[in-house]
Amino acid sequence: MRRVVVLASSVAVLLGGISAPAEAAAVLPTGFTLVSGSVGASYDSTTLTLTQTSATAIVHVQAGDVGAGNTLRITQPSADSRLLLRVVGNAVSAVAGAIEADGQLVLVNPSGIVLARGASVRAGGVVLSSMDAPNVQFLAGAPTFATGTATGPVTNQGQVESRGIAAMLGSSTVTNDGQVVAPDGTIGLVSSSSVGVTLTARGADAITPAPSAGALPEGTARNTGVLDARRGVVRLHSDRASAATASAGVVLAADSALTVHSLRVDGVELGALRVSCALGGTLRAGVTMNGIPRGPGAVTSIGGVSHTYRTATGAFDAQKVLSVSPLLPPGASYGPGSTSCSAGVLNAPILRVAGTPAVGRRLSVTGRWGPVPVRLAYQWLRDGAVLPGVTGATYVPRASDRGHRLSVRVTGSRAGYETATRTSNAVRIAAGMLTAPRPQVAGKGKVGRRLTAKAGHWGPGTVTLRYRWFRDGDPIRRATKRHYRVKKADAGHRLTVRVTGAKTGYGTAVRKSRAVRITR
Repeated sequence: MRRVVVLASSVAVLLGGISAPAEAAAVLPTGFTLVSGSVGASYDSTTLTLTQTSATAIVHVQAGDVGAGNTLRITQPSADSRLLLRVVGNAVSAVAGAIEADGQLVLVNPSGIVLARGASVRAGGVVLSSMDAPNVQFLAGAPTFATGTATGPVTNQGQVESRGIAAMLGSSTVTNDGQVVAPDGTIGLVSSSSVGVTLTARGADAITPAPSAGALPEGTARNTGVLDARRGVVRLHSDRASAATASAGVVLAADSALTVHSLRVDGVELGALRVSCALGGTLRAGVTMNGIPRGPGAVTSIGGVSHTYRTATGAFDAQKVLSVSPLLPPGASYGPGSTSCSAGVLNAPILRVAGTPAVGRRLSVTGRWGPVPVRLAYQWLRDGAVLPGVTGATYVPRASDRGHRLSVRVTGSRAGYETATRTSNAVRIAAGMLTAPRPQVAGKGKVGRRLTAKAGHWGPGTVTLRYRWFRDGDPIRRATKRHYRVKKADAGHRLTVRVTGAKTGYGTAVRKSRAVRITR
């Protein structure tokens, strides 16, 4: 491992000029320049660790890729610490591995950011943006991300988990086809030329788009996956939408799912808006309020072709989803609309691997699903790939898992509800620990008598044992068997035996007996 510590600086400083190891150059960020704050960096074969010791920091990288089975780990002083990681190269940031941060992480790449299936980002707060923001605004905690040109796409097909804000920002296409989970925070999908973000705020106003003057190409904020902010807020915004372009505007596919306390949809001028969300006693273009129909009951419109929809009964059930399409502001052209109530939405938790991550130690997964009963199916993963046949609720890592990262994918199902899938955090498996008792020396401590080392019960399973006899702490030549015949030279000295245990996948264990004094 190579480690570089970078002290605070007010000017751009190379992070020790370091680069990724040759075998990892294509799958971990490279080409670092420290712009502000104090950050250190270290590599091992699959992980890049950035250690931030200042409250705020800005780092430039030439390439921002994280390959499958690789991890970008960011340690920060607190949950409110902020790091701006700005990609200054010309390539899209392709993330297929894991990004983990203790505090607030802002990843900026004007060329675009794509999280592949199996990728994960876990942080106290996270912003993925293809629009940039001034350094001084970021350091103050309320940056405005803006651009005068079309930027690259921001796409999530993996899993984003945040304890605060989780925002995906761009001036063209912003798409969630995976899972974004921020149970107490704010989720934002915004396609705009200017977006203000307050990194530590809560509620819809934590993300404030500024509608463009129409100079930029039409953008799309699209959700075809899961947005889960069940005690928080989801903010969806697109500057412009066109009746001629079905994919433009704010789009929530019929098979997507939202679980939120409140939802704000705005910025739609023309075009169909399809909403499928766990919300809304009243659904309208602009703001959607609490509640969803107890269903699948009828959903009727007010005034025939009005853009406002409500339930026929006024009854609500937090486990059902209301779908309304099209949903247009006044003055727009209405096409053939449809309303329906889909299956319920399961309360799918953020999953965590529990147990000691070591060979031979049983692992499980924590997280409460609901409403009960929910049928759960498990699939354990190693470095993101399926472990064949490992489909139990618990798993005991094997020797072949040592040094790899294990996670578990859980699929919940219940009749009348949409199937939901969650993937846990990944844990690196350490060497197992052998059960190693203190050996005993049996036999009389007299010249000519035979002593025997009794190793006791080592485990788990079969453990290879090696013996070594010592005289007054010094090894006795060729005394490497379980038995030892006491010699004349041993008289008046103290003998001990050392037992060393080894097993594939486990750390070596060494135990030493109490001393036996030898007499004639």
